[in-house]
Amino acid sequence: MNQITISFIGAGNIGGALIQAISSLNKGYVIKAYDVSEKAMRRAESMFAIGCGSIREVASHTDIVIMAVKPQYYNEVIEELRDSMDPKTIVISLAPGWGVSLLKEKLGAERRIVRAMPNTPAQVGEGMSAVAFSHDTYSADEKNAVLDIFRGAGHVIEVREEMMDAVMALSGCAPAYGYIFIEALGDIGTALGLPRATCYELAAQTLLGASKMVLESGKHPGELKDMVCTPGGTTIQGVMALEESGFRNAIIQAVAATYRKAKEL
Repeated sequence: MNQITISFIGAGNIGGALIQAISSLNKGYVIKAYDVSEKAMRRAESMFAIGCGSIREVASHTDIVIMAVKPQYYNEVIEELRDSMDPKTIVISLAPGWGVSLLKEKLGAERRIVRAMPNTPAQVGEGMSAVAFSHDTYSADEKNAVLDIFRGAGHVIEVREEMMDAVMALSGCAPAYGYIFIEALGDIGTALGLPRATCYELAAQTLLGASKMVLESGKHPGELKDMVCTPGGTTIQGVMALEESGFRNAIIQAVAATYRKAKEL
């Protein structure tokens, strides 16, 4: 395959972030986009995507189609896609509940389907994405192009499709939990007399740094936690208060709840 064309159906928050990410790689991909929102289309075109006037137009003569719309619109999009794509076009699903088997049922058993789960930090180049390829044949160029879509937006790993609901429950939803944590730190920091903007900066950068230490040090999170907790010090008192309040269990239950909902979908 020579020049690869990648088409986005949906150029909103996630679609737009991925368009920007793959454009920044400067690998010569041809990018097309369609969105019902004129504002989203203008933004996509400003990032060097070719604007298209319909789903059929964006899906024709393309190598990869990314369905970056909300799950409730998938049936409508599929109706337009079914007769518009080349048989060899790869379809990437970003929606929970829309896996390989369901999309093969809707688009044809021979259709090559990729299921992917990015998260919202992709908008700032710090996304965490997981990709699962169907059990079909993909060339090295095709697999690399699929992974490139998410590489430019942060970090990407390849997983088995049966693990995608767990990925969604963990990395897909967890940014919301992080924001609540930062907001809570902002509330108590404000109560202690710090300006709220200062609180958010302190909290967000601290979590960013802690995350980077986990990724780069290779140490277990518990070991890194223990490094902050000096004997008889202040941090261990805070950790004990968190444990007493059920902080750890609350996180576990939140992820379990999102996983159950994913299974329902």
